Amino acid sequence: MNSLWITIFYQPIYNLLVFFVSVFPGHDIGLAVIAITVIIKFILYPLTKKSIRSQIMLKAFAPKLKQIQEEYKNDKKEQAAKTFALYKEHKINPFSGCLPILIQLPIVIAVYRVFFNGIVKNEHLRYTFIHAPVFIQTHFLGLIDLAKPSIFLAILAAVTQYIQLRYSPTFQKSDTAPTDSKDAFTQNFQKQMIYMLPVLMLVIGISLAGAVALYLVISNIVTIIQER
Repeated sequence: MNSLWITIFYQPIYNLLVFFVSVFPGHDIGLAVIAITVIIKFILYPLTKKSIRSQIMLKAFAPKLKQIQEEYKNDKKEQAAKTFALYKEHKINPFSGCLPILIQLPIVIAVYRVFFNGIVKNEHLRYTFIHAPVFIQTHFLGLIDLAKPSIFLAILAAVTQYIQLRYSPTFQKSDTAPTDSKDAFTQNFQKQMIYMLPVLMLVIGISLAGAVALYLVISNIVTIIQER
């Protein structure tokens, strides 16, 4: 499993980082992180777009789903069948919102491990057609050392995460009041996540290398643009 993770996530990200550091002016590792983030978000965009569409559709069909729940509240089997039929008819995947997050998790871990281990230490993983940089500038734009935790980038990661969630279709306030305890729990959970995830981003940002926080900042900004 570890070997598979290295081949699929770690090694490509490592080689992209080495490549961009070697070609960008000043060999700025921050510019390399931004480029990698944009590429990853571009690759994941079809999944993100599908997720956004499904979440918008779920919001639009919320009244119909509530009607099905009320009409078949004593027949859970029929309720599930009607709900599934509605999803199938309108091509809605209620779990699509989780997929981009699940995919990004090993990517974030890979970014962290690349910076933790360092470019030189992992040279045996470098593709033969990738040339090693002459030197590495870890100070982003000459100001922020991305090899160390950055409070500024951590705060920026938390703020951009809040903005992204606040205006995300997934977390938009429902127009209908909750009809049962389960629905009320879902709405309350979404409200809490708007504040809990930014706090989590802040903790990650102040605990790990600034490069990881920069990745989260750019990822959030690109997601905000994609969701508009």
